[in-house]
Amino acid sequence: MNSVAVKKLNVGNKAMETYMLLFNNYVNQGIKKVVLYGRGDNIVRAVDLYNLISKRLEGLVKLSKVNIGTVEYGGRRFSYIELELEILR
Repeated sequence: MNSVAVKKLNVGNKAMETYMLLFNNYVNQGIKKVVLYGRGDNIVRAVDLYNLISKRLEGLVKLSKVNIGTVEYGGRRFSYIELELEILR
């Protein structure tokens, strides 16, 4: 059985460069899949981060899966998006 290391990157209000550095660290560590997770207002930021990654690392990443839904947190419901990226190295 071939297990693939997957890292989850929760996108929040930090600078995009911070998330780019984290993603680059995952690539350098040999991680094969990274899930970008954005909840609520950060859905747009998660999609923006994917666009930034795909533009800067053209040919190295592939969008393999997209999940959307709602999650209950603190008694409230929030929409979320998960973008699963496959690193082609």
